[in-house]
Order: sequence, then structure tokens, then C-alpha cells
Amino acid sequence: MHCLVADATCVPLRSRFDAALCLTNTWGTMSDKLAVLGEMRRPAPATGTRLITVHASTSVAPRRKWYANLGHEVVESTDEHIRTSGGFVSEHFTEERLRSLIGDCAIRAIGDVAYLAQA
Repeated sequence: MHCLVADATCVPLRSRFDAALCLTNTWGTMSDKLAVLGEMRRPAPATGTRLITVHASTSVAPRRKWYANLGHEVVESTDEHIRTSGGFVSEHFTEERLRSLIGDCAIRAIGDVAYLAQA
């Protein structure tokens, strides 16, 4: 198995891939989401080959409970993110906000807590 550790805004690969994935809300923790999306488009340029999963805005209550179970107190909750006492920030999205950042994309709900955006 091979492993690559790199800045998500500048991955040192020049190959083409069938798909680019950003899963389990990692995109929602990145500071330069648009640069990451641009970097995903480079190796997987075809429409529909970039998949991003993010927390939905309806996930706030279950995530608060999950953080509490892990011993992380939520100290701030806004329309766009949750911040814990340890400084961890986790964003959540509405379909409208996802489209404003990603552009034209297909969005599917994953239960009540997440979205899958296919761009």
C-alpha cells in the first residue's frame, strides 16, 4: 500500500484519475475550500468525478451530543460551524451554501446529517 501526505491545495501528482474524493467532512475543516476544490478538478476534470461529503446544517444537535460523548464541550455554534473548547472547528452546510461554493453540482442527502456533493 502506498501513502501520500500532501497539502490538499497542491498535491504533487500529475496523473489523471477517475475520481477525486474528499470524505467524512474533511472539506468542512479546511481553510481554503475553493483551492482544494480546484486541486480536485485538476486530476479529475470530468464533470461528476469529484465527490465531497459534508455535515448538513441539520447535524448540529447530533454532533453536539457526539462531541460531548468524546469530552469536547461545544463553546460556539453558528449557522456555519461548531467550535469546541479545544479549538476544533467543524463546518456544516445547507444545499444553497454548498452550491455557492462548489457551483453546479448534484447534492444528495445522507440521512439527516450529511450531504454528498458530486461536481
